[in-house]
Amino acid sequence: MTILQAVAAGLENTEKRKEPKKKSTRYFLDGKVADRELKVCNLCRIVWQKHVFNGKTTIKYYDEVPRYGKEKEACPSCCQ
Repeated sequence: MTILQAVAAGLENTEKRKEPKKKSTRYFLDGKVADRELKVCNLCRIVWQKHVFNGKTTIKYYDEVPRYGKEKEACPSCCQ
């Protein structure tokens, strides 16, 4: 029986359709995490981040990151 004959006879498809895979929400959280970690200096207007790894604290500066929506706080180099 062809598909057209089945449609004309009014038979329903008994095969179950697969649900489409849902996109992981983890990939959409990167921007929110970045906004929480990155800060904008009030004085020199550069984006900076305090990075702690293996007990060592380093300050990273980014000049190519947009400042919009970031928390404003003076960077350590301007505080000195």
